[in-house]
Amino acid sequence: MKVGELTNEVIAEYIHIEADDVLIDPFLDAAKQFAASYTGRSIEDLDNYDDITIAILTIMSDMYDQRSMIVDKDNLNQTAVGILSAHSINLLPKPEVGE
Repeated sequence: MKVGELTNEVIAEYIHIEADDVLIDPFLDAAKQFAASYTGRSIEDLDNYDDITIAILTIMSDMYDQRSMIVDKDNLNQTAVGILSAHSINLLPKPEVGE
């Protein structure tokens, strides 16, 4: 399944919530944006990698459990990190503030 094929029903089943939960859409948008930013790929390009769907679902589950739209890069789920890292074209570290 591709990221673009994720439905509220699939997401709800994975996260164990109701499919009409109002947090699904904003969390999906945030998770896709995070995955695109982490990998250096466009949101559209994420559909080329079926396993990124698992990373998106994992990130969404963590965000839902924490009730946070912010992804803590220091405490990322290792499954999501492994998948996103495998598809990352962001090979240069981001400069620290003030550099």
